[in-house]
Order: sequence, then C-alpha cells, then structure tokens
Amino acid sequence: MYLGLKLALGMWALGLIVVPLVLRYALRLKTRIAAAKSWPSAKATIIRTEVRPIGKGSFGPGIVYSYTVGGHAYEGFRLHFGAKTGTRAFAKEIVDAHP
Repeated sequence: MYLGLKLALGMWALGLIVVPLVLRYALRLKTRIAAAKSWPSAKATIIRTEVRPIGKGSFGPGIVYSYTVGGHAYEGFRLHFGAKTGTRAFAKEIVDAHP
C-alpha cells in the first residue's frame, strides 16, 4: 500500500510540473500564430528541400527559402509555428508540396 501511495503522489507531483509547461507552450504558440496573421506577405523562392530525420523514426520537412521585404533579402526555413514531424511519407508529402 505504501508503494502505491508513493507512486500516486509522484505522478501527481509530475503532473503539477508538466501540465503548466504544456499550457505555457500552447499559450505561447497561440500568441505567435495570432501575431503572424498581421505580418505582411511576400513572395519567396525555394532554395532547397529535403526530408530530415528528427530523432528515432521521425522525420520533418526541411525547406529553405529566400524572400525580400523592404529592399532587404532574407532566408527562412519556418513553415509554421510548432513541431511538424511524422513518418518519412508525411514529411515527403510536405516537401513535395513545395517544389
């Protein structure tokens, strides 16, 4: 019984740490997405695409692009806020949509 109680308290304590971190991440992501809606748009040129391994058995799209805003040239790689990973086929589908 003592071990079960100890385990339950440990899980509860872990939840007190993890839940606020997840909520903070979600709020931060929501704030970034809302701010990005007001950004000006610009045409971009795809420089390079690839399917990248992201950890064990997970893959993500690697897309590098260039664009110009206000006479200044930039390079970027962000397609969205937050992680976008999955199977190799999932990543390839995203890469193939950006030739």
